[in-house]
Amino acid sequence: MIALLVIPGETIIIQKFQITRSLGLLNTPFAVVFPAMAAPFYIYMFKNFFDAISNDVIESAELEGAGMFRIYWRIMLPMAKPAIATVGTLSFIGSWNDYIWPLMVLTDTDKFPLQVAITNINNTQPVYMNQVMAILTLSTIPLILIYVFFQKYLVQGIGASGTGEK
Repeated sequence: MIALLVIPGETIIIQKFQITRSLGLLNTPFAVVFPAMAAPFYIYMFKNFFDAISNDVIESAELEGAGMFRIYWRIMLPMAKPAIATVGTLSFIGSWNDYIWPLMVLTDTDKFPLQVAITNINNTQPVYMNQVMAILTLSTIPLILIYVFFQKYLVQGIGASGTGEK
């Protein structure tokens, strides 16, 4: 898993496209979202977070008669809120700023994300730079809102990742 962190995303973009095409996801929003969810960094972050949780918590739940699904759903998942918020925030920011991947998998211009649509605005004549700059400024508002909303969990998730402390 750590070796996958070294490989740049651009080197496997053709393989990701072939997998997306074989799954029949081309020209859908899922084609943009799903590959970003399985990034090696996010998997590694979740693994470290769950490894840091004490086995005593799981053992005590098993002694109380809880099954594995109930332990995961009622105990582990609520404890993982900082990790979920961190991965969600970083994934959203990465997907929001991505340009090449949505341009490859989406063919319908109505489904283009904002970053790709802004480029299309620059290609039409005449180009009004004040309007382009206004759109670029407005495109940062969702990123700021996501960060402000999840800031508490983001700091906890990044700070406690891999240390065993929460």
